[in-house]
Amino acid sequence: MERVLDRSGGPNWFNWALTQNVIYFRDTKNHDTVGVLNLLDLATGKISTVATTDQEGGLGLDVSTDGRSII
Repeated sequence: MERVLDRSGGPNWFNWALTQNVIYFRDTKNHDTVGVLNLLDLATGKISTVATTDQEGGLGLDVSTDGRSII
């Protein structure tokens, strides 16, 4: 399994959130956009893109317990 939190990059290490089966993380490395929101499915090891943005992000990342809302 890949060390996905290393992909959050330097000072943005805190841009991730854990749910029961998934790690959501803001991937700021190797992308033309400012950030890519990805998820890592812990059961399969598969990484999927949830959203991309060209806006600066805030500090941190959080996900509702049902996984339907991300802030």
